[in-house]
Amino acid sequence: MKALVTLSAKFDRSLNGPVYPQNPSLTYDFFKRYLDVFDEIVVAARIETNPGQPVVNEPSDGRGVTFLDVPSFSSIFDLVRFFPRIRALLRAAVRDCDAYFLRVPDFLGSLAWKEIRHLGLPFAVEVVGDPGDSLKAGSVRHPLRPFIRLLAIAQLKAQCAEANGAAYVTRHSLQKRFPPGKHAFTTYYSTIDLPASFFIAEPREYSQPASRLIHVGTLEVFYKAPEILADALSILINRGLLLHLTYVGDGRRRAELAARISALGLDRHVTFLGKIPAGSPIAAALDNAHLFILPSRQEGMPKAMIEAMARGLPCIGSTAGGIPELLPAEDLVLPGDALALAEKIMEVALDPVRLNKMSTRNLSVAQEYRDEVLQARRIQFYRQVVDTVYKTGKGPML
Repeated sequence: MKALVTLSAKFDRSLNGPVYPQNPSLTYDFFKRYLDVFDEIVVAARIETNPGQPVVNEPSDGRGVTFLDVPSFSSIFDLVRFFPRIRALLRAAVRDCDAYFLRVPDFLGSLAWKEIRHLGLPFAVEVVGDPGDSLKAGSVRHPLRPFIRLLAIAQLKAQCAEANGAAYVTRHSLQKRFPPGKHAFTTYYSTIDLPASFFIAEPREYSQPASRLIHVGTLEVFYKAPEILADALSILINRGLLLHLTYVGDGRRRAELAARISALGLDRHVTFLGKIPAGSPIAAALDNAHLFILPSRQEGMPKAMIEAMARGLPCIGSTAGGIPELLPAEDLVLPGDALALAEKIMEVALDPVRLNKMSTRNLSVAQEYRDEVLQARRIQFYRQVVDTVYKTGKGPML
């Protein structure tokens, strides 16, 4: 059985053919999860031709996993120019496949959804975020942002209500905002790839205050609020704390963030590492830090935070998305409040006893996101999708 998977990420196609992820976590290992149940996976995502050296050495395609060459678009002008081709590719893919996984919210997923509805086919959604949060003011700059936000929220609610199956990356929060249909089968699982080898054996031990902070997230858009963290750091430096902040991640707004940091006089207190491959490279970056900070405006279930917890890092996060499912209330702040974030960082960083307790707790919580635990839920969900295709008798293969 062949399944179509749609997602919002961008990929690079090299000159010699393979597809490489711009997000280091989306290598072949991510997509081969579906192959435990399906014979073949067709991935619909934005593809850019890039003759340069990929950030991640492992490609995303491989045996059983192929990609549609959907043109990459970053502006409304690109979208208008490429729209006929994109729609034709998705229409053909829907007709060629037997099962459908729409990783939403996503524009390509919404296009595929319309074709699936038109044909009356069963489909499943994997809900990875909340467009109501991701399209708030400050996260994305676009004159049509308020309209796009309302449309995206309405579409995601409809997709979840109509889907035969719905999997969420959170246990509770996204389900409340975007409930599944009355008769849909549902589950939850993070998309993280967290093998046993990624975990440290014992919690960290702190005898001194934390001085090295780390933030992991895209700088393509400011969903993860890196500029709020920069403002909080400025407050703390001005109070006399000796801190250094490392940003892991890259994107088109990196220069804007760097300019803000320079204007705040923080250049010697900040390091940009850019994109780092998953696995041991990101583990090494996390191990070099004392405290993980993620003041996101929006989240599904933050993989970067779970990875930090698996390395025993104390974490501070916002109340967005699924973060409260990972951290207790005393480790959270409201999104967008730099002063509150600065106060929380100072409160935690100067207390070694608290840092030790946070490390112990976080390492324990991360165990719930081990590969074998999550993959068992995924496989059960995939099999239910297959059963639905057969029972409805509406799959193309039938």
